[in-house]
Amino acid sequence: MNLGIALKSLGKYQEAIVCFEKAIKIQPENIRSYNILGRILKELGEYNKAIIYYEKSIKINPDNFMTVNGILEMFTTIQFSNLTKKNSKSIKNLIIFLLKKNNINHSQIFHNVKLF
Repeated sequence: MNLGIALKSLGKYQEAIVCFEKAIKIQPENIRSYNILGRILKELGEYNKAIIYYEKSIKINPDNFMTVNGILEMFTTIQFSNLTKKNSKSIKNLIIFLLKKNNINHSQIFHNVKLF
């Protein structure tokens, strides 16, 4: 995982993605790998893939701050029109997950967001 972090910091995103995917195969309960992968994919504009990793992350630990923050940040910086409809169930699940969290500003989820 440290190699993946180093590669990410050097801007070698594709190589970092491969490292984190391998880390997940070795330690499938390592929530940090899912979160970092989600963040990298979000930064690359691959929102649909990022959603998959964030969704897996909340299944491991729904109270993880890094997970909640990553999902919230993604939904406050993108437009839903940039997402494919094939992920609509995952998107719905993540939105419901965020709405159930009492310690976040719910209006952030939909600020400047256009639906499909």
